Amino acid sequence: MIKVSEPDKPITLQGFSVLPPKGENWQYVKPDETTIFFFKKGQDETHTFVVRAQGAILPAKSTAPKENFLESIRSEQLEQQSKTKYKYYDNEFALTEEKNTLCVRNHSMWKDYASKHIPESEPYLVGEEIGLVCRHPDKNNTYNVGVFLVYSQRAKEADLIDIREDADYFFQNMTFEPLDSK
Repeated sequence: MIKVSEPDKPITLQGFSVLPPKGENWQYVKPDETTIFFFKKGQDETHTFVVRAQGAILPAKSTAPKENFLESIRSEQLEQQSKTKYKYYDNEFALTEEKNTLCVRNHSMWKDYASKHIPESEPYLVGEEIGLVCRHPDKNNTYNVGVFLVYSQRAKEADLIDIREDADYFFQNMTFEPLDSK
């Protein structure tokens, strides 16, 4: 992992760039040219933050009219959630155009019964994620490319903090870059 040393310097990926999340002690890993993960520990080992930005092909049904975009993204994300070790118990999805393109914003909560960091006094840790999925607005977007942004935390339920402002900062500081027209 690489320590974030220049928090005001954008990191460019394929089709978009992001600023690191705000705050100190962030580290990141960039497994390929389309994805970056940022990591940070909270006040103890049970409280962690993970932020992801990824360019990827949107579900096939998302090319349909605007009205179907929300349901397509919602269905895809709920299917992905069903394949994880977490027990999701709250999911909200809303259609937005906050990046001057079609987007879906989501808020999800889950319980993690399998973490090795669960204290003996707790039956599980609670996770929260705020996400934004946007269709890339480039006119060369013939492959239906989207950008997936997620800001999440996991902690003892009593230790969760309000992450909405930090998620908004991260989302607002994502900039679309031209897609390769090849």
